[in-house]
Amino acid sequence: MAQCLYCGVLASDPQRGPSDWARAVVRGEQVLVCPGCQRLRPEWTEEAEDCPVCRSKRLSKALGDKVCRKCGHQWSEESFSLD
Repeated sequence: MAQCLYCGVLASDPQRGPSDWARAVVRGEQVLVCPGCQRLRPEWTEEAEDCPVCRSKRLSKALGDKVCRKCGHQWSEESFSLD
């Protein structure tokens, strides 16, 4: 189960509607930030990476690719070699 990047509280599924938890990419890893830490640490967004196209902080990461949840841009900073 996922936990808050800052306080370590375990994430819970929302009862109805969207989650109050924030999802971001920090230092190359996808993280969650609980509602309490979002209020207590508004500067947390400064640590979050942003989209190179639209500068949104709403990113997710899957299988090494980062995806902007605002504009849909997808990219990878990993390089692979078949040598």
